[in-house]
Amino acid sequence: MPKTKFQEVIFTILMVFVMVYAMICYNIALNTGALTNAVFVSAFHELIIMAPIAFILDFFIVGKIAHKTALNFPAAFFWQLCYAGPFVRAIFRLLFNRLAAAPAQAPKA
Repeated sequence: MPKTKFQEVIFTILMVFVMVYAMICYNIALNTGALTNAVFVSAFHELIIMAPIAFILDFFIVGKIAHKTALNFPAAFFWQLCYAGPFVRAIFRLLFNRLAAAPAQAPKA
């Protein structure tokens, strides 16, 4: 989990990307009545608009409130619990473990 402000920003960006993309795909599939390859492509067009909004809301407003209360809709809750959360935490660990290990491998004088 994030320990510094920089890590918190990176973690939020990764989580926003995964969660927003999944929810956009879910909404498009509900509207079209099918989950096809076109859904995943069209979701990227909406992601450009929705991700910055979601980041701002999550990082500056909702993140503070979420620590005090838990208000999750069932689809988002289970997506976060079973897929997005573990996926983003794995990427985050991989990214910051490599960055933390890099200075330790510096040649000795």
